[in-house]
Amino acid sequence: MALSLSLIRSISVMFLMILVGAALIKTKVVGDEAVEVLTKVHIYVSSPASLFNAFLIELNRQTLMGLGLAMAASLVSHALIIGMTRLLRKPLKLTTMERGSIIYSNAGNLVIPLVQMTLGPEMVIYTSGYLFVSTILVWTHGKTLLSGKKPDNYFKIFTSVNMLAIFAGLICFLLNVRLPSVLDGTLDALSATLAPTAMLSVGMILAKEDLRKVLLNGRALMVNFFRLVVCPLLMLAVILACGITRARPWTAPI
Repeated sequence: MALSLSLIRSISVMFLMILVGAALIKTKVVGDEAVEVLTKVHIYVSSPASLFNAFLIELNRQTLMGLGLAMAASLVSHALIIGMTRLLRKPLKLTTMERGSIIYSNAGNLVIPLVQMTLGPEMVIYTSGYLFVSTILVWTHGKTLLSGKKPDNYFKIFTSVNMLAIFAGLICFLLNVRLPSVLDGTLDALSATLAPTAMLSVGMILAKEDLRKVLLNGRALMVNFFRLVVCPLLMLAVILACGITRARPWTAPI
C-alpha cells in the first residue's frame, strides 16, 4: 500500500512538471529552441549521470543477481511482445510503425525518473539492466523492422552516451570503486535533474502538438492500449506464473 501511494505521488509530481513545461511554451516564456537545448541536457548530462551514479554502490550478491534478472526480464518481455505483434499483425493490420511503437517504449525518459523518485536513485541500476538490452534491440531488431535494413555499424550501438555510462558504472560496481566526495556530490546533483529535464521536455513537446488529433485517432488509441495495458498485463502474468515475487533474495556480500 505504501509503495502504491508513493507511486501515485511520484506520477502526480511528474504530471505537474509536464504541465509546467507545457505552460512555458504556451505562454511563450521560452521559445521552441528551448526544447532542443533541454532535451540535449537530459540526454547528454542528466540521464548518463543518473545511470552511472546508480552503480556506485556496494557490490553484493543480491544486487548482482537482481541486475542479471532485470536483463533477463528485458529479453523475455521483448521476445513475448515481438511474438505477440507478429501474431496480431495480420488480424489487426498492424503497420511496421505500429508494431515498433508497441514493442519499444520510452523507458529511458519516463521509467528512470519514476524509479528514481519512487524507489530511490540506487534502484536505477536495475533499470539500466533493462535499458542495456532494450537499447541493443532497438538499434538491431527495431531498425530492421522499421527500415527493412540490417544494422551496418554495431560500434555506434555500444558507444552511445548512455551505454558508455552503463559500462563505466558496471566497471566501478564490479571493482567496488568509490569516487572522491566532490565528484560523488556532483553526480548526485546532476542525477537529481533527471526528472525535471525529462518532464519539462515532454511538456514542451506536447504543447506544440494537437492532442485532439491523437485522442480521436483510433489506430493510435489501439497502439497505446496494447503498449500501456496489454503488454504490462502480459508481463505481470509471466511474473506471477514464474513465482519471482516469492523468491528469497541472497543478501550476503561477495
